[in-house]
Amino acid sequence: MLPFLSNVASLIWFILFWGTISGLANFASAGAEAEPRVVVSLKPLHSLVANIMDDIAVPDLLITRSRSPHESALKPSQAQKLQKADMVIWIGPELESFLASPVQSISRTAVNFQIGRLFTSNLHHDVPKIDTISSYAKNRDSHVWLSPQKAKIIASKIAEKLSKIDPQNGDLYRKNAKKIIVKITLLERDLTKKMSKFKDHNFLVFHDAYSHFTRYFGLTDPIVATIHPMVRPGASKIRSLQKAIQEKKIRCAFTEPQVEYHLLDTIIDSLPVHITELDPIGTKVPPGPEAYFQILNNLAVSFSHCLDRNSLN
Repeated sequence: MLPFLSNVASLIWFILFWGTISGLANFASAGAEAEPRVVVSLKPLHSLVANIMDDIAVPDLLITRSRSPHESALKPSQAQKLQKADMVIWIGPELESFLASPVQSISRTAVNFQIGRLFTSNLHHDVPKIDTISSYAKNRDSHVWLSPQKAKIIASKIAEKLSKIDPQNGDLYRKNAKKIIVKITLLERDLTKKMSKFKDHNFLVFHDAYSHFTRYFGLTDPIVATIHPMVRPGASKIRSLQKAIQEKKIRCAFTEPQVEYHLLDTIIDSLPVHITELDPIGTKVPPGPEAYFQILNNLAVSFSHCLDRNSLN
């Protein structure tokens, strides 16, 4: 019996030993996952969040490919990210309409941080139908990150939100926010100098996505081909645009990576207008902490190269 008892004792000791090791491993794993899991919809917002979460965790980017947020559809891999999220950061249904329902269902336990609510008090939280989208989007340019001033507000508010769900890293979030605000201020000064020579230049944009940029840097309000990229201009609108191009002596028109060039070609027809691409969400910019600064710098370069042609009039 003694050998048998000895074997039993050894087995019990073995179970207890590995149970302890397993428990310590699980504890260590839990500690490693203590940082908040943050999902961000768009690359420029993701860049701001990545800076604020520096040395803490890496946020997940939801829209990674060169698709317009207006026309995206939720994929299984994106749904998994939302399901695991502690916080979801997005503009709101006026821009990423495909996220409106998933955020309420898949991510219902996560903090739902809609950046758009920081800058408007009369947001509609329903998803517009295609036949009403023009009136829904009117005066609702939701590309708020294109204003450096608003980007600094966004960074500060994100740090506040993160500090609430992860108070142990609150000081670091706030410290990182201060760093990126200083960096945005330096960018702001540089772009102000670059844009100052184009304040009286007229130009055309495909859709109303740049008011936060143009108004902040004192550019003229552009002629807008369509209020929303999902609404194509009709024949009457095209004729009025062509008339405006001639009257205002416009020599520069801007399209976007997701917009087919022939749509602007139809408007411009044989008029002497140069077409340049603007990329407000950074579809061609690598994601990461530097993406926001590259996006705004690229916009300034594109504006400068195209608007310089107006100086030849």
